[in-house]
Amino acid sequence: MDPAAAHLLHQYLKKEKIHVMLHTQISNLYGISRAEGAELTNKKYINTDFIVYAIGIQADLDFLKNTDIKHDQLIHVDQAMRTSTAHIYACGDAVRCDGVHASLWKNAEQQGAIAAMSICNKQHEYENAVQPLLFQHDQFSCFMAGNIRQSDQYVECLDEENSKFEKYTYQNGLCSGALLINRKEQIPYAWNTYQSKAAYPFAGK
Repeated sequence: MDPAAAHLLHQYLKKEKIHVMLHTQISNLYGISRAEGAELTNKKYINTDFIVYAIGIQADLDFLKNTDIKHDQLIHVDQAMRTSTAHIYACGDAVRCDGVHASLWKNAEQQGAIAAMSICNKQHEYENAVQPLLFQHDQFSCFMAGNIRQSDQYVECLDEENSKFEKYTYQNGLCSGALLINRKEQIPYAWNTYQSKAAYPFAGK
């Protein structure tokens, strides 16, 4: 999530009396029949009723370091799920297909099917169909579509007083992502701007 949007979310969670601890990790868990506590890397101990794991935000690609498979934070694949190395295929959360990272289960399922067909020499190409994400809780809403973190240009508007934020990212002059915080009325416009790959509005200025 964009830093400005993350800040607004953090402020909302604080208002809801949800304590967010940044820049720390759990080092030990305690309990026999249930989770009774957790120790953090800063040595702080927290009493717990239960613990929910959230794992898999970033792919661990260390095993590719000494290979010829093209990758950065993600493995690069084409629309047949082929990597840069012959006869090696990849799909799911760990891949970027033609520059797009689609991290939803539906996309991974489709990519897996395409990879299987490619392995069997059946010609079929994956079509990048990134689904938008919409989160809403009481007074807070967040809409995201496309890639909001990597771009060569962007347009954003922050209204911190009213906890509203709007951002559009552009790659090669065309819209590649949209992010809205507490701007539900703008969702149709944002979705259309992303889907139509609208041109960067300040080109040449």
